[in-house]
Amino acid sequence: MGGAHVETCLRASWEAAACSGRRFFSEGSWFSERSWFSEGSWFFNREESGINKKEETVRVNERIRIPNIRVVDDEGNQLGIMSSRDALTLARERGLDLVEVSPLASPPVCRIMDYGKFKYEASKRANKDKKKQHRVQVKEIKFKVKIDDHDFDFKVANAKKFLIGNNRVKFTVSFRGREISHPELGRELLNKAAKQVEDVGLIESHPRLDGFAMTMYVVPRKDRVQTVQTAQTAQTKSEKEDGASN
Repeated sequence: MGGAHVETCLRASWEAAACSGRRFFSEGSWFSERSWFSEGSWFFNREESGINKKEETVRVNERIRIPNIRVVDDEGNQLGIMSSRDALTLARERGLDLVEVSPLASPPVCRIMDYGKFKYEASKRANKDKKKQHRVQVKEIKFKVKIDDHDFDFKVANAKKFLIGNNRVKFTVSFRGREISHPELGRELLNKAAKQVEDVGLIESHPRLDGFAMTMYVVPRKDRVQTVQTAQTAQTKSEKEDGASN
C-alpha cells in the first residue's frame, strides 16, 4: 500500500513538472518529459513539442543512420546503393553534405549537396513567393445617417476600387444622439451601398448594430474582380500605345 502510494506521488510530481514546461533537448529536437517509477525501474514517455519540427524532418549527415541508401551526387549522377557511412565519407571528401531527400523510398534516397546553400536558396524562393502574395486588407468606408448623395456616391466609388484591389470593405454608419432610435436608416444606407457594389462585391456580414454604429462587411467577387482587372490592364496598355504613336 505504501509503495503504491509513493509511486502515485512520484508519477503526479513528474507529470506536474512536465505540465509546468519542463523540457530537454535531444538529437536536435525539444521534448517534454513525463516519467514515473514502477517496480524498481524508471519509465519515460517523451512527447515531441513540435519546435523546429519542419526542419527536423530533413535528416542530414550523421543523423542519417539507415545502413544502406541510394546516393545521388551533386551533379545528379546516380552512384548506386552504398552504406550511409561510405556516402557520408564521400560527401565530406567533396566538402559537401549528405541529405536525405526521399525517406520513403526503398532504400531511402540521399543526395550529396551544399545543404546550407540549399536552405538559403529555398528561403529566398519562399520569401519571393510570399511577396507575390496579396495581403488582404480591410478598408473602412464611413457614412453619416444624413449623408448627401454626392458624398455617398464618392465613397461607394472608393469602395469599388478597394474591392477591385482584392480588399475587404467595412461599411460603417455612425449614429448621433437620437438618430440611434431609427436604425432602419442606417440599414437602408448599407443595403444601398451593397446594391451599388454587387458587381464586384459580395456581402460577407449583413448590417449589424453595435452601440452607436452599424457595420457591414463586403468581400471581393473573385471572378468579377479578375474580369475588371483584365479590362483595366488592357485599357491602360491601349492608352500607352496610343500615346506612344502620337
